[in-house]
Formats: sequence, C-alpha cells, structure tokens
Amino acid sequence: MKRCPRCGKQVDEEMIICPSCAERLQDPKTQTKTEFVNVHLVRWLLFVALVLPLVGFIIAVSFRKKYPIISKEISKFSTFGVALLAMLFILGVVCYIAMILTGVAFL
Repeated sequence: MKRCPRCGKQVDEEMIICPSCAERLQDPKTQTKTEFVNVHLVRWLLFVALVLPLVGFIIAVSFRKKYPIISKEISKFSTFGVALLAMLFILGVVCYIAMILTGVAFL
C-alpha cells in the first residue's frame, strides 16, 4: 500500500487516481505497455463473455479475487449474453411455429 501525496490516505499500488481526492498518483508517461495490453485483454474478455456466456462466467469467477471490478463487468456481459441467446432462441421457436402453422417449407 502507498499513500496519496495530497490527502495522505492509503491506496493500492495499482491505483492511478486517488479515490478520496482524485489526485493523479502515476505520471501518464510512466505507464507501461502492459497496461495497454491489459486494456485490450479486458476488451477481448468482455467480447468473449458476451458471445460465450458460460466461458464468461468461468472467467469472472476465476478473476473475482484478484480483479473484482473486471470480474463484475465480465459477469454483467455474460448475463447480457445469456439474455441475448434466450431472446434469439425464443425468436427461432416463434418463427418455427409460424412456419408450421402457415405451411411454409423449410428449404
């Protein structure tokens, strides 16, 4: 843990901005390339969670302790992915029933 130079509160080492006083804790020039890669990794994880919700939930559970905020976002995207898949399934069933009732051939 380190201390904020402005307000003196303890903050995590990874924090960029102090949550108490909004003081910038790291110089933008000192940010490394790994932070840039992590942003892209998180974006890909959110995409995977949306497209493959079960995988997203597994990733969210495995990230829960080390990255709680990222885990929460991945869980939200996974939940949205489940809802999206459910809506597509219901739409498919409705179209199938409509095709049977109207006598339309499949192909």
